[in-house]
Amino acid sequence: MTIASEIQRIKNNIASAYSACQEKGAELPANQNSANLSLTISNITSGEVGETSRYGLNFDNLWGTVDANGNLQFPPSGDLVANGIVRVDDYILANMFGGNAYAVTKKRGIKSIEFPDLTHVGNAAMYQFCTYTTDLESVSFPELVNVGQCAMYYAFRRNTALRTASFPKLKILSGMYNSLTSVFYDCPNLEYVNLDSLEQMTKQALSYAFCSCYKLKTLSFPSLNKNSFGNYTDQFNNMLQSVTGCTVHFPIRIKKIIENWSDVVAGFGGYDTIILFDLCAATVNFTSNSNNYSLYVDKDFIEDSSVLLPAEDIEYLAHDTNANKVLVQTLTNLVENETKNEFIDFNQNSRKVKITTNHGANVYFDILGVSINAIEESNGNFAINYIGNNIDISYFIDGGDNYTDATGTISVQNNDVSQNITLSSATISNFSRPNLSANGTMGGNSFAVSCDSSVSGYSAYYAVNGSTNYIWMVNNTNNICKYTFYNPLPLKVSQIVNYYTSTTYSAANFIIEGSNDNQNWTEIGTYTVTKTLTQTIPVNSTRYYKYHRITYKNSTIRLQDLNITATQKG
Repeated sequence: MTIASEIQRIKNNIASAYSACQEKGAELPANQNSANLSLTISNITSGEVGETSRYGLNFDNLWGTVDANGNLQFPPSGDLVANGIVRVDDYILANMFGGNAYAVTKKRGIKSIEFPDLTHVGNAAMYQFCTYTTDLESVSFPELVNVGQCAMYYAFRRNTALRTASFPKLKILSGMYNSLTSVFYDCPNLEYVNLDSLEQMTKQALSYAFCSCYKLKTLSFPSLNKNSFGNYTDQFNNMLQSVTGCTVHFPIRIKKIIENWSDVVAGFGGYDTIILFDLCAATVNFTSNSNNYSLYVDKDFIEDSSVLLPAEDIEYLAHDTNANKVLVQTLTNLVENETKNEFIDFNQNSRKVKITTNHGANVYFDILGVSINAIEESNGNFAINYIGNNIDISYFIDGGDNYTDATGTISVQNNDVSQNITLSSATISNFSRPNLSANGTMGGNSFAVSCDSSVSGYSAYYAVNGSTNYIWMVNNTNNICKYTFYNPLPLKVSQIVNYYTSTTYSAANFIIEGSNDNQNWTEIGTYTVTKTLTQTIPVNSTRYYKYHRITYKNSTIRLQDLNITATQKG
């Protein structure tokens, strides 16, 4: 062996030694030579009391306390720190320090629980993880991103001393349901919860999550958005049951989505719950050179001149009825917690959008989802003056009882634009609902039905198949069931009759809407009737629609038959 090869072998060994030290958690010096090697080795954490190793569960007192007679007293005590654990897969830690104690609170000894590196918790992985204790004061998951189905169901139930819970990076409550259901159920001293990054929630994700957390006075969900909820509306089911005076903060951008959910309206099951849509919001003060205009943001009519809006680019519509002008403008650079003054100027150059028709009873323009009644400037000429960027404007011509209706789109470019529409004579006849053997095709050539949900094997068409032996059945925890029927010839509905199997499975409150494209809906009416086996709803619509949508406000529906009284125009 040459001197050079021996020197290289020693260098390789030193390098390997430093690599091993690094794997053991030692901090490496800038000069990784033989002189510094012994100091580096001495810096490796040993895993003794009060120290933290790179991997493993560590307690201040791993085995428990030993009394004066040498008897081991269980359980372990102090702080639990689970370093290095990145994933906990399905069922791994279920019932680890707890379980169903049948309301018997036991001393557990653990004062704090922290998983510094954990990013994923699998299905039921922490079910009843640490429950029924008198000592636990805080839980922290600083890197946790995803929680699976039932992952933390009852995870920290009945911890009477628990005060804080932190999930600062938790984004996704996944799986089919119950990700954090009852996670802090009956923790009476819980005061602080951090869910600031939460973006996605599945079915009943926070159901009963903070039930009986009497000291919890504020919750905040700043990262929720319009895509956070999927097809569910029951994510907050009884989230604050028995809690009094908690203020829940949401972003203004989701106000329209969740404000009418039954759980939200009911204050999440709590008492005197305050719900504020005030996060990620800017204040906009509107003024105008018109004294008579209507203002809409995201199809919603704005009543006040000062309004909170999402701190993002927002498009608004203003309609001056006196000047027959519609202005569409985009608000940019809105900043959270700042105020912007916006001037609505109707004195700008406008473009005339005109419909010429031979027999138009009424003409409506649809601009950004807002229905605007066009003005008949002369016989058969209906118009609106438009200010804004080039867009497509939809129109609807109501031909009344004697002529067909017409729908279409006008592309507004840089100049005035007009379109000629000829309406044909219409035949009005009584509608006779056919009996279906399948749901059919919405928008097709024959009568069809659909619903937003149903129990498997109890399809929507069972309510219109002519037999009471079959029923449309729905079990919805969100108390809202939507049923749509379509006819290729538009219908003017005068009455709907529901035939139920039982009053228990009937609804008392309804919303009925009409549409001619299955996208833009106009409310025909809201109805409240008695819950009976046979239930008659006087609709008395004034317009013909191809699509009608009934919203049944009840969690469970068992509908034997849906009778429709209407005239059709063809």
